[in-house]
Amino acid sequence: MGVSTGSSSNTQADTGIKDLSLALAIFYT
Repeated sequence: MGVSTGSSSNTQADTGIKDLSLALAIFYT
C-alpha cells in the first residue's frame, strides 16, 4: 500500500497488484 516502499521502478499499479495478490493469498490461506 506504500509506493515509497519499493524501488523507483515500481509503479503504483505494480504496488497495487502486489498488495492485492498478498491480500488474496492471506484470504485463501
